[in-house]
Amino acid sequence: MAASREHIAEEVKSLRAAGIENVLCLRGDLPKDVQETPPGHFPYAADLVRALRPSQFCLGGACYPECHPECAHMEDDIRHLREKVDAGLDFVTSQMFFDNNIFYRYLAKLRDGGVTVPVIPGIMPVTNGRQI
Repeated sequence: MAASREHIAEEVKSLRAAGIENVLCLRGDLPKDVQETPPGHFPYAADLVRALRPSQFCLGGACYPECHPECAHMEDDIRHLREKVDAGLDFVTSQMFFDNNIFYRYLAKLRDGGVTVPVIPGIMPVTNGRQI
C-alpha cells in the first residue's frame, strides 16, 4: 500500500539517523486494486516534496522527455514539473530516452517553462552484451 504521511514522517527520522542526505521523491503508482489516493496519503509528487522540504534533504524528482504517460499535453506535463520544482526539488532525473534530440528539445522547453534546476539524463548502462 502507498505510504501515508505518518509513515513518511517516521521514515524521515530513520533516514536522518542513518545519515541519508538525498531523497528521490516519486509519487509511485497506486496498487492495482486501489482507484484513488487514500486519505492521509500524497496524491502527487509535489505534495511529497512539500512535506519533505523542511527536512533539509537534497530532493530529486522525475521528469519525462516524451511526456508523462498520464498527461495528455507536454505543456501540462512541464507545468506539473514546475510545480514540483517550486515545491522544493533540487534536481530532476529524466526517464530513459533513445533519441538525444528528444532530450535536447525537452531541455529547451523546460528552460522556456521556467524549470532551471539541473536535469540529469536517465540512461541505462550496458552491463552485459545481451542488453544490447
